[in-house]
Amino acid sequence: ELKSKLVMLTVDTHGYLDPEGNETVWFNNRVVGNTTSGAWSYSANTSICMAYLPTSLTELGSNVYVELLGKRYKATVVNDPMYETEAVRSRNDLKEDRADFS
Repeated sequence: ELKSKLVMLTVDTHGYLDPEGNETVWFNNRVVGNTTSGAWSYSANTSICMAYLPTSLTELGSNVYVELLGKRYKATVVNDPMYETEAVRSRNDLKEDRADFS
């Protein structure tokens, strides 16, 4: 049975600092996971990070806290990726187009 899952979190740091990875994740005053990476997201205008959480806390909208420099900041589970990317043509389509011009 799967015990933890990698999820994306937004972190309410108000732009003062950003997670970088290996930070502690808290829920109900207990350590429940850790971050793997993080940074400021210019497209989302917020701090984001990836974290391993127990499967019971991985539903969209679930709230946990990420500890940064000794202080806990509210974090929310969000969709990964946070925005739709533009569709890109496959390599096979490109090969077919090149073959038409040969």
